[in-house]
Amino acid sequence: LSNETSQQLSKSINVLQDEQAGLTKQVEKKQYEVDDLNEKIAELTMEIERKNVTILSLGDESKKKDDVFEQMREKLQSKEGEMEQLQSELSQTKQDLAVSNERAVNALATLEDIERKFATRRIEQESA
Repeated sequence: LSNETSQQLSKSINVLQDEQAGLTKQVEKKQYEVDDLNEKIAELTMEIERKNVTILSLGDESKKKDDVFEQMREKLQSKEGEMEQLQSELSQTKQDLAVSNERAVNALATLEDIERKFATRRIEQESA
């Protein structure tokens, strides 16, 4: 029975270690996604600022320029919508990252608890 218990504990530890490794990979992937989304948001922000400058400079020109102004404003609004979408995705990714981090911490705590129990049982068995 002691050997079976030891084997079951070893299997449980292996399962938890595999789960922890998987969660760690998920955390790394989510962090990469967060970094990528932050980079896209920065690029869109710069593009929006450039478009704002362009829009302001076109405001004083002719009717043809007014048409370009309107097109640029619509593009700017589209880019702002894209930025809002990216920010929403970033927020969700951060939430997912927090959940993954919490799972990894919980898995590690469970693994450490099992290892302590296993060591305690081994010491008790050796003492007996």
